[in-house]
Amino acid sequence: MLILNNLNYNYSLFNNNKTEMEEDIYAEPKNITDINDCLFYSTIDIPNYGTVKGDKFDFRGQEAEYLGNVNFKNKRVLDIGAASGFFSFYIEKQGAEVIAFDLSKDYSSDIISSSPDQYHRLKEEEQRLIEKLNNAFWFTHRALNSKIKIVHGSVYKIPKQIELVDVSICSSVLLHLRDPFLALQNILTLTKETVIITDLYPRRWLNHILGFLNAAQFLPAKETWWFLPSKTVSQMIEVLGFKKNKIAYHAHKSQENKKMLFYTLVGNRERQ
Repeated sequence: MLILNNLNYNYSLFNNNKTEMEEDIYAEPKNITDINDCLFYSTIDIPNYGTVKGDKFDFRGQEAEYLGNVNFKNKRVLDIGAASGFFSFYIEKQGAEVIAFDLSKDYSSDIISSSPDQYHRLKEEEQRLIEKLNNAFWFTHRALNSKIKIVHGSVYKIPKQIELVDVSICSSVLLHLRDPFLALQNILTLTKETVIITDLYPRRWLNHILGFLNAAQFLPAKETWWFLPSKTVSQMIEVLGFKKNKIAYHAHKSQENKKMLFYTLVGNRERQ
């Protein structure tokens, strides 16, 4: 029988000693100087250092396509699931004010496990990886002299102190969440104009089906929950007021040289 991580693990992170209004939501910059302490999700070119190979993908030269060819100039942008910051830094270069949002080692993701022992092992492994992703963000942030601010937390409770943004981005995040609709509701509450959602394109025969990935045993997933068809996600954001939607498809090579097909859904708020 599949055992989900205890609710106490998922939601204990909402409790802290400060009230939301008292809390300084933005993380203190970290002075990371050793690249060996870092993990880069995407390949990136860093000034005075060179090209750093990413752990997953190389999106260089395809950033605009991946982000739906949206114009970011003079926009306030919330980048959900920023990881090592590749797209955050790209968007900043386009003239946007960027707020990055992601986990830190103090926050747990929605891990799927078959036993409590496995859950704790996976959680410890995840915490190490998250810390190295955070380090990569700050390593690049310093090299680029970036002004991006980052907020750490759960997507199920995004701080209201971030205030409204023009554009929100949710890049390959929803498939890792136990409750993608609740996450979208929180993200879109803060979004005035446009949402950009990019995710893996499901197998063709699943393009109209919301699939529970681990139960279907397509992958030995520890944190991947769903096949999320673009049409399903489009219907979700329509319920939340974003009805002028367009969908595009594009392929990228993983670091294992496998061709992976993605979709990008751009939704615009129907009314303010």
